[in-house]
Amino acid sequence: MLKHTMIAAIAAGGLTTAAHAAVFDFNDAAFLDTTVDSVTTADGSIVANLTTVRGTGGNATAGIAAIFDTENAANAPSNNDSDGDRDLVESGLNFGQFQGTGFGGALIVSETGTTAGVALRPADDNAGGGSITFSFIGTLVNLISVDILDDATITVTSADSTAVVSHSVAANNGFGVGFDLSAFSNVSSVKFDFNGASGAIDNFTVAAVPVPAALPLLLAGLGGLGLMRRRRKAS
Repeated sequence: MLKHTMIAAIAAGGLTTAAHAAVFDFNDAAFLDTTVDSVTTADGSIVANLTTVRGTGGNATAGIAAIFDTENAANAPSNNDSDGDRDLVESGLNFGQFQGTGFGGALIVSETGTTAGVALRPADDNAGGGSITFSFIGTLVNLISVDILDDATITVTSADSTAVVSHSVAANNGFGVGFDLSAFSNVSSVKFDFNGASGAIDNFTVAAVPVPAALPLLLAGLGGLGLMRRRRKAS
């Protein structure tokens, strides 16, 4: 019986569990307008550590990932020379493209903080650019899409793929939704480079690389076979 179970498991080895999309939406209220060094998808299934390199443009003096609350009017100063970024705030955007979009939190390279877990009042990217690298913990992922806010051109690269893509928002101080990242598969880390511009990313969507569906059954069969052999030797 056990031998037949193993053969069936091996024969089914090509089957895989269904992959489902998971979204880094940066909307956890506990982290809005706070510097972060790791993020989790909304469903809790995928975690990534963040490595940030500060930009060289604008007023950049530091660099760490932060979740900018686009719905917090306190992040919209009366002028762009103050801390904050009115281009990223729904109520303060110069041209009104964000009105009613409900982006909520968005990930930026903050130039007003240096230590993870620090609340920023207000948050600001200071148009400094920089880059954010996601290193996925315990799984490989296939990339799906990302939203880009403000006026950034973002270049996406990965250590695991020869693919390199660049996406730009359609207008200055605007946003672009659902930029295609499907060229990247079996990824352990991915870098978003803001190319010296002001900007943020949101709704970064990925899918964990599926594990073969028959693998647990196969492992159980191998374990049972080993146990039977030990019992026979003992008898």
